[in-house]
Amino acid sequence: MNQPDSRLKILSAMEQCGAFEPSQLVQAKDLARQARDANTFARLLLSNQILTQWQLQRLASGRRKLTLGKYVLLNQVEGRAVPTYLAVHPGMERQVEIRLIGDEILDLARAYADSDHPGLIHVFDLDADGELQFLVTETVNGLPFEPFWAKHSDQDLGVFVQQFRQAVEAIRGLHDCGLSCAGIKANQFWIDASQTLKMGVDDFRKIRECTPEFASDDLRAIVRVFGERSQALGMEPIRRALEPLDRVERLSYGEVLATIKRFQATRPTHEDDDQADVADYRAPYSILLAGIALIAIVCGLGITAIGLQLRSNQQAAHVEATETPGDEWWKKDSANGKDSKTAVDEASDPRLVAKDANSNEKSEPDAIVSSGLGAALQKPGEDESAADFDEKAETATESKPPSSAADAMPNTASATNKQTAENRSIAAPVREEDNPSVVLQNPFASWPAIFDLPQSVTDNEVALANFATTSGLPIDWNTLTIKLLGTETAHRGNVTFQVTAATDSPGGLPEWVLAMKMQDNLQSIAKLRIVENRLLFSWTPQDARSNLCNHLRNCLLQLSYESFSAEIALRSVVMDDRPILVSCLTPCVVPKVAIEWPPSVESTFIAVTVGDQAFAGMKAGETASIDKPASVQVLVKNVPQIEFEVQLDQKKDRITVNGFLLQPDGGSAIALNVESIQAANLQRVALRNQADLLRKNKNKLRDIPNPRRKVLETEVEAQIRLAQSMDDQIEKTLELCEKIESSGEGRKIDVRIFFKVGTREIDLWTTHSDVNEANRPEPGSK
Repeated sequence: MNQPDSRLKILSAMEQCGAFEPSQLVQAKDLARQARDANTFARLLLSNQILTQWQLQRLASGRRKLTLGKYVLLNQVEGRAVPTYLAVHPGMERQVEIRLIGDEILDLARAYADSDHPGLIHVFDLDADGELQFLVTETVNGLPFEPFWAKHSDQDLGVFVQQFRQAVEAIRGLHDCGLSCAGIKANQFWIDASQTLKMGVDDFRKIRECTPEFASDDLRAIVRVFGERSQALGMEPIRRALEPLDRVERLSYGEVLATIKRFQATRPTHEDDDQADVADYRAPYSILLAGIALIAIVCGLGITAIGLQLRSNQQAAHVEATETPGDEWWKKDSANGKDSKTAVDEASDPRLVAKDANSNEKSEPDAIVSSGLGAALQKPGEDESAADFDEKAETATESKPPSSAADAMPNTASATNKQTAENRSIAAPVREEDNPSVVLQNPFASWPAIFDLPQSVTDNEVALANFATTSGLPIDWNTLTIKLLGTETAHRGNVTFQVTAATDSPGGLPEWVLAMKMQDNLQSIAKLRIVENRLLFSWTPQDARSNLCNHLRNCLLQLSYESFSAEIALRSVVMDDRPILVSCLTPCVVPKVAIEWPPSVESTFIAVTVGDQAFAGMKAGETASIDKPASVQVLVKNVPQIEFEVQLDQKKDRITVNGFLLQPDGGSAIALNVESIQAANLQRVALRNQADLLRKNKNKLRDIPNPRRKVLETEVEAQIRLAQSMDDQIEKTLELCEKIESSGEGRKIDVRIFFKVGTREIDLWTTHSDVNEANRPEPGSK
């Protein structure tokens, strides 16, 4: 039976996603009949504004999720701290931005949504699609702050000052709602078509309850943003006016607004700025210019006199003779002048230049198809007429199986809605970053956040993870690398493990070998290979499965692809006398800043300061004296999950630090995110939700016949116990943190645990003591 071609697959995906009106589906079918192949069909869909390029990429890759609640997704906004999408409301035909938010910031997001200040980007809706919460905000028809002033650097100073006032009023409106925004940056300010500034929130995790200290920090951040931009634009008067504000310890609205009023009163216009601000360095140049002008006038008068004299002589000679060589020269010069002008006009004709420039231009759909998307849609040899397409369309089945988990958009649930063609054309400009040939592909985009039950492929092989790229294009598997970060053996002894790339990979796909070295004897015990976008883990030979579980408890693998990386923690357990494997996936992390990490698992994890002294490089169980100063160092990529423990010995003024990488062994493991202590509670919620999901999956296993059902049930039960164990460990650690905070009672010993990311320090935990300053131990004391 004939299989439907790529055109039918795209049409079927458009019908199933529920994001298109019936008239658009009819138009798409007509275009499919007109197109001779999938390449042409893709170009017609884009040129007729039925699909955006982002939508076409998703449908071509088999993902049918194009709606979120009652909104239709048009494109993904890159460069945001949280997943953000450009969408349209089908009823109101209005473009909006959708930002995904977590449950932990729902209350703060609602408070921000209640703010109706004209200087803040307006929030239209706070909705949910299944378990996914999202915020709907307006889109600003303009440019970000820095690109605007890079393009309009010649604007009046008064416009810059007015936008500074608008930024201060916007943050004041946010403070009036009882909220503050940590770490305000220039990319949070947008300038619309009327040159009015609006402030938005790039990451709603920065929103916090406002205090006087936070309000002062927000104002100072705005002062620094405008001060740095005024310095870059050469606006020295503004920079000098803002510079004192940055040194005020507790900045207030009154001081900032008073500075703005003083500046506007003394420099109301751009002309006044020119007259008052540059007088000190314009005077010498004015004198020089006057001298040059005087010299030019004198030279001009002299040249004019000489020219008049020459013309008078020529006229006199022409009167004396009716036909002279001078007259022939004049005629020849006129003819040459005409020819020369004609040649110059032809060379500089803008129409000819435009014609040459347009001769190599491609239309927008042609550029998209030539980038490789059309080739991905079309099968080899696919070239059919409209009649052949109609015949296949009639015979193709209308019912399609439901979308799998890989079809769904990461962190989104299914929904249906419509979309207007007018907004699609606005939302899908062809840019270089939209070209599939340059879009970074994230093969870990569909990975779950915590656990994934390995899917058995055969009796001796399981699938650890499924890959799905953000661009929908094939993955270049030769650039994928796998490294072994750390292992935990089941017994002490000279046993090591290593992962190496196989040299005889069949089919051109890379393979990796997990080998065990015991007493100089290297033995291959497992193989990792890529099959149909899945990472398979197989035991080789047959008895290697028991060897792996007998010798290796935990194994941490790091997968890297382009600038993306993710980790898989493997745990081998024996249940019912049968060795099984449990995997723990970490979500993909795109390094926004350069974060370094120790090359060894047993290296530095925590830096501690006691009083004015800092300790670094402390390993598990190591004890350091307070009088031993050291520099703070945190060295690799990704912020890992760690377990920490701090013990204070007040009698000996000693501090002990224990740090461990996440090892899901069910006993001593703990998942505590280093961003803040609140992440521990969030992780507990995630673990509980994961345990509930695993229990539901266990109930679904009843339809599977024995003995396969028993194996899957034991694996699910192992993961449930692991999640519960980690939940208990987090609770114990939070109790330990409270003890640490109260342990400094009676002494001035402040303990701060933090990570250093570049020049930024991220606090993990800090103790506070209200003891007199005199009780603080002096540096060097014991």
